[in-house]
Amino acid sequence: MRHDPLRAAYDAGLKSGLDKGFPNACPFAGHEAMDQRFAWLSGFSVGKIVRAKDA
Repeated sequence: MRHDPLRAAYDAGLKSGLDKGFPNACPFAGHEAMDQRFAWLSGFSVGKIVRAKDA
């Protein structure tokens, strides 16, 4: 199975959004990592919504 950097970024964002103990700052910056940044922010947003519904 091949490593998918976008999936890894999404999963990291999701975990960050779900867990209060994780930092809310995206680790990806700059134009080189724009795809990963978008994937991380997407996962983070989903995690925040799920956490808000569970609260």
